[in-house]
Amino acid sequence: STNVIIVENPDIKQELVRTGLRSKDIMTMGLPYEMSKLSEEEKAAEKKELGLPDTKTVFINFKDKKILEEIFSLMLDQGGIVNLAVYCDDAKLRMQLAARANKVDGMTALFIQNQDIVDQYLRVCDLAITRYDQSVIYKNFHLGIPSIVLDGGEQSKKDIQYLMNQGLLLRAKEP
Repeated sequence: STNVIIVENPDIKQELVRTGLRSKDIMTMGLPYEMSKLSEEEKAAEKKELGLPDTKTVFINFKDKKILEEIFSLMLDQGGIVNLAVYCDDAKLRMQLAARANKVDGMTALFIQNQDIVDQYLRVCDLAITRYDQSVIYKNFHLGIPSIVLDGGEQSKKDIQYLMNQGLLLRAKEP
């Protein structure tokens, strides 16, 4: 297994090399990502356009159905104080989760089924709870969205530990 540090751009990589880290141990993310952070006014307007009330919004991103259901349940316990934007490509599970959300007063839960539109929802979120997904984590850094990340294997544990040590994210406990 390869142990590397993921950085946003070549300038950061060079700075880390100057501090004594080996160049081969540092990977530049290199995502083709051009999206700027929204002002509070722009965020409120986009939330309205997407059908979200102007309250805090949590982005949830898990492929594992059991974990997604557990995180979703925890968020439902918060009641109508947060909106949920949930990536879920399983139609049956989406229907089950939506039915549960509809029973909570004031709860708005929108389900994203197409990976191509995730960014529209992610950029209006105030917090992301996600599996170890480098592109989502990178976008959250870029947009200034705090992340809670669940480990996805041995390499992700090392990456997450490094990012935690830098104060860039929090690690979720296994549900």
